Amino acid sequence: MEKIKTYMTVNKDFVCLEVNTEVYPLHAVYKAAASFIEKAYIFLDGDPTHKISIELKPKKRANLESLGREFYNTLISIMAEDPSERKDTAPLAPSQKPADPPLPSAPSDEEQMMIRELSP
Repeated sequence: MEKIKTYMTVNKDFVCLEVNTEVYPLHAVYKAAASFIEKAYIFLDGDPTHKISIELKPKKRANLESLGREFYNTLISIMAEDPSERKDTAPLAPSQKPADPPLPSAPSDEEQMMIRELSP
């Protein structure tokens, strides 16, 4: 069985994660990091257009691998909760335009009568 490539490095007292910002937008990374403020000291670095490195140093004794995996799960939860965070919705091609809004329906008999009454 082939081992899955991970983007997590467990060190002596902190875990370092890598997040591809082409998959996970920067706003989602910040949101996930903010949810870890009570659990860990957080350091972010990298190129926001490509890859972000996240260092998590727990404030209390913790399993570092579990802390890193929990961060990734939190990031996925954020993406699942708010579809606007995802980048998988392709923009319209230049030749495409948004659909025209529906035309208003003809006034009903009652509306026509009111129009006649209000007209000078």
